[in-house]
Amino acid sequence: MGKNEEAVQMLQAGHARFPAHRALTAFYALALFSSGKHAEALAEMIELTLRVPDFYERYTRSLGNYARDLRDDGT
Repeated sequence: MGKNEEAVQMLQAGHARFPAHRALTAFYALALFSSGKHAEALAEMIELTLRVPDFYERYTRSLGNYARDLRDDGT
């Protein structure tokens, strides 16, 4: 609603406090995306889906590496 940075800060604090809360993480990623932080948003979403057992089956390691690379290159 036009307050992207405020949303990112609020959701980042919630995410830091409750890192296992999947919905909070998803909204945090969406706020990051809305703020133009696309690589970080994608990394959050990838890491979020990696927390679901067997979601990616044998691709967990490679996708985790990709998310880390996005964070390193996107900042």
